[in-house]
Amino acid sequence: MKGKKKKIVVVVVLLLVGVVGVAGYQFLAGSEVGEAILAESEPDPVFYHMNPLYAPVLKGRKVNRYVTIGLILEVPSEEVKASIHHQMTQLRNAFIDDLNFQSNMSQTDSRGVNLSRIKTRFKSLSSRVLGPDVVDEILISYASDRGY
Repeated sequence: MKGKKKKIVVVVVLLLVGVVGVAGYQFLAGSEVGEAILAESEPDPVFYHMNPLYAPVLKGRKVNRYVTIGLILEVPSEEVKASIHHQMTQLRNAFIDDLNFQSNMSQTDSRGVNLSRIKTRFKSLSSRVLGPDVVDEILISYASDRGY
């Protein structure tokens, strides 16, 4: 009997904690305090959709094929998005130059386009061209190896 009473007490305490938690959440979610807590959380990210990159892939000194990549830059605010617009030519040129450089690197990936390497290198390039902490993330919306 002692074990059964102990289990009942534990279940009742857990239910009580759950009820208090749900009530507290509902109280805070509808109040000004709750709104202030939610407002202090991270703001929604802002996205800068770049024009697609259409880059030649060189093999030796000849164009072997073309790669098309759609990129989206995740930036912290609308102000940053507006400020980087005039630097897009520099950034696009850096990205295309890097794609050409990567095409001359050894290809261990049979897919032809190593997205993880591209993403890592483009993140580094964006920090170099635009400054540190301007671009939070580089998102690749699509990539195609056109094969010609």
